[in-house]
This record gives sequence, C-alpha cells and structure tokens, in this order.
Amino acid sequence: NNLKRKTKIMFLASILILAFILSGCYDAKELDEYTYVIAVGIDKGVTDSYRLTIKFHTMKGGGGGETGGATGADYEILTIDAPTFFTGINMINSSIARELNFMHTKTLVFSKEIAETGVSTYVAPIVRFRQMRHSMHVVVSKGSAYEFLEKYEPIEGNAISKALELIVKETSEKGYIAHTRLHDFYIGLKSTYRQPIAILAGINNMNNFIEGSSEQKVEHNEKKGYTAGEIPRKGGGNVEFYGTAVFNGDKMIGELTGEETRILNLITGEFRRGNFSIEDPYYPDKFVPVDIRMEREPKVKTEIKGEKVFIDVNMSLEGDI
Repeated sequence: NNLKRKTKIMFLASILILAFILSGCYDAKELDEYTYVIAVGIDKGVTDSYRLTIKFHTMKGGGGGETGGATGADYEILTIDAPTFFTGINMINSSIARELNFMHTKTLVFSKEIAETGVSTYVAPIVRFRQMRHSMHVVVSKGSAYEFLEKYEPIEGNAISKALELIVKETSEKGYIAHTRLHDFYIGLKSTYRQPIAILAGINNMNNFIEGSSEQKVEHNEKKGYTAGEIPRKGGGNVEFYGTAVFNGDKMIGELTGEETRILNLITGEFRRGNFSIEDPYYPDKFVPVDIRMEREPKVKTEIKGEKVFIDVNMSLEGDI
C-alpha cells in the first residue's frame, strides 16, 4: 500500500511539473510585437496632470539601421495628456498596434517648468517600473520636453538611440555635462548628504552666431560661459547638451554653465580629458590652450568650524600647452 501511494504521489507530481514546464511560453512575444521607446518626455499637462511624450522606433527603416531610408524615417513621437504615467502608457497602447516597451529607453527628459515645481511625483513611479533601466540619462530641457524630443535628430546616420548615447558620452568626457543617470538622480533625491543634479539641454536657434566684424565677436566672447541653447554656432542639430541643472531636494534651483560644470566634474573626479583656454597673464586679449588630463582621483576633505564648512580639494592633473 505504501509503495502504491508513493507511486501515485510521484505520478501526480510529475504531471504537475510537466504542466508548468510545457506551459512556460504561453505569454511569450516576438520582438516585432513590441514598439521600442527611445526617449520619454514629461511636461505639465493641460487637460490632465501629465503631458507624456515618447519617441519610438517605427521599424520602417529596418529597425534603426544606418541604411534603408532618409534620416528620421524610422522613428516617430507621440504625446498624450493623462492623470498618471502608467495610465498614459495604457492609453497610448490602445492607439498603436504594438505594445510599448521601455527596456531600451536611453533618456528621461523633464521640462524646466516641471523641474522647478518638483519631480519626485514623476520619478518615484518610473523608478519602480521594472522595464525602466536605471542607467538611462536624466535631462532637464530649458523648453518643453515635447519640443526637445521633436527637434532632436541624429546628424550622422539615423540610429537615434546610438546617437543619444554617444553624444552624452562624448560631452560628459569633455566635462561640459554631468553624466547623470536615473540611479544617481534617485539616490540624490533620497540622500541626506547630497543633492541631485541633471544634464541641462536646450534648443539652439543659432541666433547667438554673429556674422559681423571681429569687434562684435570679441565683445561677445566677454560672456562668462554658456548654457544649453546659447553656444554661438551655426549648423548641426538644434538640440544641445551643455551645463548642469542643480536641484535642492526635488526642485530645480539653478543652472551651471559648461565651464562651471567642468570644474564640478574635476572636483568629483568625473572629468577625463579636455582643452582649457587660460587667459595669458602677459597679454589679456590672448589665451593659452592647455590639454588637461586627470592623473588620479581627487582627494576631498571636509571640516566644520563653527557654522562654516571648509572643503579642501587636492587634484592631480597633467597638461600639455
């Protein structure tokens, strides 16, 4: 009897195990059943709390390859007003054939208006969303997030996801932006000893490029640095990543210029290599270009004396004139 009972138990257990194994792929989906989101933008809503903008691959150009169509042919943007982030996703899913997938999202963009009123309400649910990688970059756009995503197009090729990744990487290595990812930003929000920062972006309408006499250009060069959207240039894309958005808690309280961001990166040890133009002490109207590299991580010591905080930073740099 005991043997028969054990045999029955083993038989039933085997059936249960096989049932789980054989039904393991019931919810599987093919890659072409998803719409892969490249970037997410959040503005203050008009008819509802959120104005959610997504930029996504349309798969028209073969999934974002470098050939097979004109630049910009393989991605599109879509905007919707919704009460919450996830409700907005569901509403968008009801209007497109494929299901939205955020596993390859590169950038999270907040408008400056949202950043100045507080972003914790928007960041908290995004951080808990399992599809959102914490390695995505956090950007504050000086204009609307919708305009930022609408205007951003890669100059080289049409692989926008790769272009976003490369432009942030190259600009951060030169020190003009802080390489802020969602994980770093969220830790800054929760931290009791530091504040969050984000990449500052803007739309450059090329108005600061002055086509006139050299005297006009010299006068314009007296400006003490630029932030995103202010660089005097002509040509290239309209979107710029330049400078830093500074937060106190979850509210943006100010901006750092590109040069100030370089100093910040030097202090934090994030700077790698770049050229600095130092004013010639003997000829104030001339500059000495210096190629500076960080030799080792900086040493930072902090001391509190009375009501004042004293910070001592020891940096080891190498340079070539």
